[in-house]
Amino acid sequence: MNLNFDTYNYKYSSNRNVVYSNRGMVATGNPMASQAGLEVLKQGGNAFSIIYYNDKLYGLNSSGVSPELLTAEKIKNLGYNKIPFEGLIPITVPGQVKAWSEMSNKFGNVDFEKLLKPAIDYAENGYIIQR
Repeated sequence: MNLNFDTYNYKYSSNRNVVYSNRGMVATGNPMASQAGLEVLKQGGNAFSIIYYNDKLYGLNSSGVSPELLTAEKIKNLGYNKIPFEGLIPITVPGQVKAWSEMSNKFGNVDFEKLLKPAIDYAENGYIIQR
């Protein structure tokens, strides 16, 4: 695959640095989350979301599903002819943990409990709140 990419003449307007790695990389919106991911990589684990494995690219949409008891008929009976953008009706069941579990089962090489240990530690013992 030829990306024709010139690091010194980056044509996209971005405030982020271009980075490369052949040993893994963790990028999140929070430094503590990145550190937790890095700890997993150091233990021989792997990361989630987008995985390149055996010459194929894998991703998983884990945005969640509608609550089981919410039907199109119920929405119409409430006076809507489409799902509203605000309120309780458009809320979905979070699917992120299930996505992590699925990715771990298919591609992982670290026990799922050990994999989540850094995140659990931050949740139980505190973390930095960014302003």
